[in-house]
Amino acid sequence: SDVALAVGYGSWINDIARYELERLGILSRCKHGSGSFRPFDVNRDGFITGEGGAAIFLESYEKASQRGANILGRIKGVSNAIEFSPGQKFSVPEKVCKRSVLSVLEDAACSVSDLAFIIPHGSGTQKGDRSELNSLMDIFNEQKADAPLCGLKPYTGHIGAASDIAEIIFGIHAVREKTIPATLNFHATEKRFSDLKISASPRQCEKNQFLSVSYGVGGQSSTVVVEVPCA
Repeated sequence: SDVALAVGYGSWINDIARYELERLGILSRCKHGSGSFRPFDVNRDGFITGEGGAAIFLESYEKASQRGANILGRIKGVSNAIEFSPGQKFSVPEKVCKRSVLSVLEDAACSVSDLAFIIPHGSGTQKGDRSELNSLMDIFNEQKADAPLCGLKPYTGHIGAASDIAEIIFGIHAVREKTIPATLNFHATEKRFSDLKISASPRQCEKNQFLSVSYGVGGQSSTVVVEVPCA
């Protein structure tokens, strides 16, 4: 079919879900209330859960154009990859999304320098965020280019399967507003990542495509590049 509906819903505020996540050691202790969810910050200690849903209507470009649809964004590339941890541990590998990001850039026929920004998964855990930033730093060094990074989950709390679809929607609106979103609650990252463009304040952008990353604890990573038509 040339039409589809991508839907995600997550309810991670109930006791059972929170107990399971707590056992994995990936929830913030919330010592600073809602300000405790701070992706990429040197003092990050996990995420805060939330509840919500998000949906994106997908249609072939030809069909959407024929009916005069208001096209909000165009998927330029998608990729999925799995990285395995040594000893088959149920953990985040050292560079969880490197292959997936390189693959989606190839699929989208673009480079890092073509992106307005990148939305990493940004769970706010020490190991997970470090794995993502290691992945991206490798790619930036190889391409001798970089792009701003923005972690968006603190705006909603981590809402599971809905988070990454919601972040694509946020990314589309940000590009339409010519804005690089701020990473909420961010102050400073680890010294090794200090050259990365992570900001606690929104900034202006002129480019019209972005890359979004999601990953799971087992090492699965999914990426998408979205182009936003000029308003």
